[in-house]
Amino acid sequence: MRQKNWRLIISGPIFMLGAVAFFWLMAGQMPQSTDPSGMMRDVGEVSGLIGTIGLALLVAGLLGWQGLSKKH
Repeated sequence: MRQKNWRLIISGPIFMLGAVAFFWLMAGQMPQSTDPSGMMRDVGEVSGLIGTIGLALLVAGLLGWQGLSKKH
């Protein structure tokens, strides 16, 4: 059985929380923008990408993925 990779398990939720924090922080800046809908579209794409990376890290950590390291 593979051993869980705790670095990835901890990093995943940190990335996801960072994505949510970035989205809400930038939503507060929206009224000052000259193109609010375009800005929020871009912010949504970036925060969605960061959140997805966090989810992938979490799943990889739970599955025990060790990356490219060659442990014998």
